[in-house]
Amino acid sequence: MDNILLVEDNPGYAQVGVDVLSSQRQVALARDYAEAMDKLTISGITGVVTDCFFPERTGSGERTIGKDLIERMAQSDPRESAIVEFSRAIAESVEFNPVELRKYAEFISRHSLGANARESTLVRTIVHIASTIGKNVATTSLVDTIGWAVERDYGQQKDYYGALRQAVLESEANQPLGIMVAEKAREMGLPLLLTTSTYHHDILTQPVQDYVQRQGWRLFDCGPGEEKDKSSRQFWERVARELK
Repeated sequence: MDNILLVEDNPGYAQVGVDVLSSQRQVALARDYAEAMDKLTISGITGVVTDCFFPERTGSGERTIGKDLIERMAQSDPRESAIVEFSRAIAESVEFNPVELRKYAEFISRHSLGANARESTLVRTIVHIASTIGKNVATTSLVDTIGWAVERDYGQQKDYYGALRQAVLESEANQPLGIMVAEKAREMGLPLLLTTSTYHHDILTQPVQDYVQRQGWRLFDCGPGEEKDKSSRQFWERVARELK
């Protein structure tokens, strides 16, 4: 019989998940990252079903590996990497606070038609003006030229990684450590499924979904607007069918 590791920190979700999954297989339950790592190495696990967000060690307040993971996820995200690249390219040439710098860098990178920061005509122009006339002139020129468009688009662009970083500071349970459990499962050659609830975590799931897609993993999410879907037997029956 299969021996499945289920990683789920929500007691209600975990109980239903164990009840459903254990009907045809053995299930070992872990409620945080440390417990998941322990059970992966000592229990003869043959497959993994993991939630996406949970503490490193429940109640410890530890967040270091979660913070490091978010930075690694951001570095692997082409969109986020481009924003960071363009931010660095113009940072020394303009007089913007961090929020304004990100807004303008995001806009410039999105409209650079695939060019990197060094190839961007606008970036080169900003740097040239700053070096020959002054940062204040470069800043004013940039705001006068594209400021209206930046402000128009800003409300439509979300800082997913900024939101995730803030959420981790607010709660140890918001660390996307299911990613690291999945990476360990892949390293061990184990089949794996990830689960989450976008309704519950809102935009925090977007960078996780993007990372999971880049890795080619399978992610089960609750249906649109289904707050309690993950506490239902139907959700876990879907997961169980996928495990067969």
